[in-house]
Amino acid sequence: MSTPYRQHLLYASLAGLLAASAAGIPVLAAVSVDTSALREAVTVEGVRAHQQALQDIADANGGIRLAGTSGYDDSADYVAGQMHIAGYDVTVQEFDFVSFEQLGPSTLEQTAPSAVVYLEDTDYNLMSQSDAGDVTGLVTAVDFDLALGNASTSGCEAADFGGFPAGGIALIQRGACTFRLKAENAAAAGAVGAIIFNQGNTDERKGLINGTLSSDYSGGIPVFFATFDRGAEWIDTPVSSCT
Repeated sequence: MSTPYRQHLLYASLAGLLAASAAGIPVLAAVSVDTSALREAVTVEGVRAHQQALQDIADANGGIRLAGTSGYDDSADYVAGQMHIAGYDVTVQEFDFVSFEQLGPSTLEQTAPSAVVYLEDTDYNLMSQSDAGDVTGLVTAVDFDLALGNASTSGCEAADFGGFPAGGIALIQRGACTFRLKAENAAAAGAVGAIIFNQGNTDERKGLINGTLSSDYSGGIPVFFATFDRGAEWIDTPVSSCT
């Protein structure tokens, strides 16, 4: 082995404004602000220059400017420096958060009954916030339902893992609960790794997605996401061992 809430608020505010106008309630107009100086100061050339500066920073840091990396620190320094030049008093506030970065390619191989090497980002991908690991074990499917239109709850309850062989890799179907809960239940049952495959209840839920276990994930095992077709294939394989 990615806000509807803000959008809804906007609609609610707009509806309230229209209702107030229709009811004849006075509505205050926004205070007029002269933005001509700002608009003249912002030019395409200036925007492109800042974009190039940030791209140069990315290039100097392996193409990465994620928070918590040197590329991010250099980017923050650049922005703070530009604001200081513009006359702002700049304060940089630090805070803690959980960061996830995939440092290299992952591998998934079937070792029995025959050897098969699967392709990352085609057959499977690494789930965000997964723990690292190099594990091998028998693949055991958990409470699956492969029918079109299924309402899978695979892996959502500890009871789904009754009789699960410790040291195996759990094959879990998407649906009903969080990826985090599925993976943590697998780990608690003794799994050394987990593969969550897409639900397959509709044609739109068969391919790969960029899933996350969330920053609160505490399972301690590596977790992959796979296509529905691969999951169904592994279920139909009499004895499947993966690494």
